[in-house]
Amino acid sequence: MATRSNSKLLFKILIPIAVVVLFIVTLTVWRNSTPEIGDLAVSAKVNEDNKPVDPTNTFDWDTIYFYVSGRLAHVNKTEIIVELYRNGTSYDNYHPKELEIETKLYPNNYFSFTIDSGSPCPTGAVCEMPDPFLEGEYELKIYPKGYSTFFKPTIKFKVVKAESSSELSAKEKTKIDQWIIENDLNQYGDPKNTVYLGGTPLFNEITGGTIDRYEYILKNHPDQPWNK
Repeated sequence: MATRSNSKLLFKILIPIAVVVLFIVTLTVWRNSTPEIGDLAVSAKVNEDNKPVDPTNTFDWDTIYFYVSGRLAHVNKTEIIVELYRNGTSYDNYHPKELEIETKLYPNNYFSFTIDSGSPCPTGAVCEMPDPFLEGEYELKIYPKGYSTFFKPTIKFKVVKAESSSELSAKEKTKIDQWIIENDLNQYGDPKNTVYLGGTPLFNEITGGTIDRYEYILKNHPDQPWNK
């Protein structure tokens, strides 16, 4: 009689434990097969591994496009949804886009893509160059297609009207040059091993002209680190 009672008691104890274990195993399997996006960053450029170069949360007002980079976990290929908001509302010139990303060719499953300020241009159509992003506070939401109800990884940045290079004083230009020397950068404020298409970053692909060296530096460093 005592043995039967002990067996019933043991059975009552084991059932909840088995349920908990089954739940944990199911949750682990689900999580390890569910696309997960992390390490989001925005930058003016990325390196050969799809990692951001000098990630920032501030862009100059004449920005036409920028890079979004991140890391995809548990899978190396998925479709994502990209949403862009300005000052709390959906950005008028940008519609939610579906993109397929594949990361198996890159270390640590990093991915990157560009976002421009214009509406999508149909393949084969002749479209005008999009206008620069409007000034304001932006919010970018990226999530795997079909998982929007769970979590939407978000990154915030702002677009500001930067100071013009023509407005820089001689003293300010000296501070920039000193900052370049102290940080062992090239004359354009970039790492010394940076390679440029055409040999210079001062060529403006949009207008076909060139820009001032200080203007280039201001655009890439709107936070003006030489003043810190």
